[in-house]
This record gives sequence, structure tokens and C-alpha cells, in this order.
Amino acid sequence: MVALLAGLALRLWAVAAAVAVAPQRPARPSVLYIVVDDLRVELPMYGQRHIQAPHLEGLAARGMVFDRAFCNQPVCSPSRNSFMSGRRNDKTKVWNFKNTFREVGPNWTTLPSHFLHHGYFTLGGRP
Repeated sequence: MVALLAGLALRLWAVAAAVAVAPQRPARPSVLYIVVDDLRVELPMYGQRHIQAPHLEGLAARGMVFDRAFCNQPVCSPSRNSFMSGRRNDKTKVWNFKNTFREVGPNWTTLPSHFLHHGYFTLGGRP
């Protein structure tokens, strides 16, 4: 039993020593990408003071707000397919609520997939 505990302690020491001398990876930025495709700019950070959204205002104050973002399709499903795939609707061939870009680009990498494949934890998107 003593030999088993000594062996375990030696292994734990070796792991701790390896971690202590391992080069530290540079910190990656955290990314929170919120897309609301039919909200418009009816928020305080866009000058609309009749809306109360203190948590979004706080987030905007500490992060980045796009003030020149445009959609290339005024229908939500084609617009979502476009910003998830990074391709315009003439490439995704999505013009309605029935199709998906996977029909023409089954192996296209989505934005969440790109982050997932680079070591990030992602939610809300299929790899």
C-alpha cells in the first residue's frame, strides 16, 4: 500500500512539474457573437433611448458594436444562412424558409465550426 501511494505521489509530482515548466499559451480573446436578424437598430447603443436594455448596453460598452452592418436579404432564413456560412444568397441558393445552404455546400465551414475547430467552446451552431 505504501509503495502504491508513493508511486501515485511521484506521478502527481511529475505532472505538476511538467505543468509548471510548460510554456504558457497566450490568452485568446473571448468571443460572444450575438445575431438578431429581425431586431433592427431599436436599442440604446444605436441612439434609441425609448428602449431599456441595460445588460445589452453594458455589454456594448465593453465590447464591439457594428454600426455599419447590413443584411443582403430581408428575409430571416436566407439571411441566417448567409451569415452562418459567410456566403451571399446567390451562393447559398437559399431564398425561402425551406432550403439550407447545406444542400449546395454540405462541407462549408460555419462561423461556429471555425471557432470550434480552433479550440473554442461554441453553442448555437452545428459543426
